[in-house]
Amino acid sequence: MRLSERVRAIEAKRSASLPQLPALVLMPSDDEAARRRQFLEQHGRAPELVIAVHRASARKDTNDAE
Repeated sequence: MRLSERVRAIEAKRSASLPQLPALVLMPSDDEAARRRQFLEQHGRAPELVIAVHRASARKDTNDAE
């Protein structure tokens, strides 16, 4: 089995085990859009967006290790 085939097989197995979530579209409110424009004017770049996702199984594994 070639490496690319193995990678595709692993990705297919992983995606099959994950719950299928609907697409999420976030539209900023008028206030949020104004804050972003103000930040862009002050800093010359867009603010970074950081989304942290914690899986329950990851927390459980950490708790079990303690």
